[in-house]
Amino acid sequence: MAQHKFAKDKLADLLKSLDGYQVFAPVETPEGVRYQEMEESEKVTLDFQNSTVPPKSLMFPQTETLFRYRAGKTEIEQGPKESQEEKPRIIFAIRPCDAQSFTIVDNLFKWDYLDTYYMGRREATTLIGFACTDPCVNCFCTSMGGGPDYKEPLDAILYDLGDEYYLETLTDKGDEIAKKAASSLGQAGDPEKKKAEAQARDAISKIARKLETEGVPEKLPELWEHPMWKRIADACLGCGICTFLCPTCHC
Repeated sequence: MAQHKFAKDKLADLLKSLDGYQVFAPVETPEGVRYQEMEESEKVTLDFQNSTVPPKSLMFPQTETLFRYRAGKTEIEQGPKESQEEKPRIIFAIRPCDAQSFTIVDNLFKWDYLDTYYMGRREATTLIGFACTDPCVNCFCTSMGGGPDYKEPLDAILYDLGDEYYLETLTDKGDEIAKKAASSLGQAGDPEKKKAEAQARDAISKIARKLETEGVPEKLPELWEHPMWKRIADACLGCGICTFLCPTCHC
């Protein structure tokens, strides 16, 4: 779509210019980096690998009011209207793997019944990705068809080029964000694009973990009674935090 760049000291100005949107960005907290609604752009950090809690929680919250029942009344009140009619939102600097996880969870909420709560948030959200330069030791995105700068689910993607950021818009939603932040953006071109592409190739070369996924669905039925599950169950506390922290789990 379009190519832009901006100096690193312009990041706070860019984020402040996005008025009219709820902006969720990575913030350093005592529990690690988490995506929170931005109140002070100076607290936003882009010096991280992955957040402690995946941004899936912004689309699929841990708890949500769907209906209310009142004693002595026969009618049912639906949950908060804003759950279905969300105002525009931005998830800023989302890692491509986390964005790719949304496409998996989407399949559940669009399968046989369109979940208006989830889809309201999904459609109202613009995803601005943040390409990886130094993948974690446990990263395996390339085994899942993704990559450090996987673009398919994103509306725009941000690259850290050292002395500046390179921003490439990918959809109309991404272009709208660039228009809002025009005063902080400069025009970029092939030099920045080539540098970003080289950076992505270098990041791929750092991913040492590979998973063989071929044939896994076919093997699962015969593993149903495998003793491994009992060993795992014996140690399980039943707290459900694994479900909450997994970017794709929707149990």
